Amino acid sequence: MKIVTVVLNVSRVRMICFVYPYFVYQFNFTFVMIDPWTFFIATKDIEDDTTWYRNEAETQIAIHKRTLRTYSGNPALKYFDGATMKGYQVPHKAFESVYCRQTPTPESCLTIDDRNNDVSLSDLEVKASTFGDGSGRGVFTKVDIPKGAAIGRKESAQPVYFSPSTTALLFNRVGDIEELSAVYDYMDGYGWHVDAIVREDYFI
Repeated sequence: MKIVTVVLNVSRVRMICFVYPYFVYQFNFTFVMIDPWTFFIATKDIEDDTTWYRNEAETQIAIHKRTLRTYSGNPALKYFDGATMKGYQVPHKAFESVYCRQTPTPESCLTIDDRNNDVSLSDLEVKASTFGDGSGRGVFTKVDIPKGAAIGRKESAQPVYFSPSTTALLFNRVGDIEELSAVYDYMDGYGWHVDAIVREDYFI
């Protein structure tokens, strides 16, 4: 019941406190043999989602910069590191199950099999446009696409991802390092800028 209460009251917390974003994670105290604890974190700054969704290396660097060195040389933190933080970024399966039991079922809970007429990326091709000189390249279909069909949903589960830190690095250094121009053009030309999880990230 605790899980149900937390999940169903998330919208109320956001409405009352103007909270965005919010995070739910479970901490397993296996080293002291007690039951796992679940935590709900709410923030008022949209920038906090960028910090929460850092990759493992970025978290390790932040820990290295912000923790004091020990006389023994051993790590100052015994139960937290970049890999542990990555585990906190994905809510426990129990929260996912409760969330997806809502009526109507949220779209994000629908699996690939629940969606009809998924058009594979193999049915598409990139080639020069025939609309006239200077029109560049475009994506063209090799099959008829039914109305309401999803396009490349199965393949999109494994995209090329540019994190906020990578994106910021490209923005700041593309004018200084010639080799980065091709990477930047690839990201900017083919990428999709999404603000759903973190800011200034791209998926291709």
